[in-house]
Amino acid sequence: TIRAHNDQLFILEYGKPYQIHVYNLNGHLVNSWNHTDTNGAYHGNKLYVSQNEVIVADVFNQQIVLYDLSGRLRRSVPYPTIKKGDFTSICSAAGKDCAIITSYSHPQASKINIKTGEVVWTTSLKCGAFSSACCGRTVLVGLNGNDHARAVWIEVLGAENGECY
Repeated sequence: TIRAHNDQLFILEYGKPYQIHVYNLNGHLVNSWNHTDTNGAYHGNKLYVSQNEVIVADVFNQQIVLYDLSGRLRRSVPYPTIKKGDFTSICSAAGKDCAIITSYSHPQASKINIKTGEVVWTTSLKCGAFSSACCGRTVLVGLNGNDHARAVWIEVLGAENGECY
């Protein structure tokens, strides 16, 4: 995963352990640290940067991990609906304390309060989600369509309640 924030690029690199690298726009490494998912068996973790936090799914340990921008661990929030081996996507939702997490292996989207771990809502998706983007009060979810036709579907959800438009 690659995310741009404040003239820096945050990259989550798959491996044992996962690593997070921060580069400036000239391509120079600014910082690096290991992510809490040291198993490296699954490449379903995703990273998102919101305000002053790096938010990363930790599929193996079934949690959301929050770091400050320099890599110091702020907190981990249990998230039991993430399944081991899942492929996730994560984006910031309406309200700074929430994130939307989608699942490819278990077709669903959930809004989670990243301060408390409370699952605000969960909704089923038509099929596995490979990406998501939060745009104000809506969430765009990219879904795999019929593989033979190479179709891609976009499902539009309300960020407040998870209802499909």
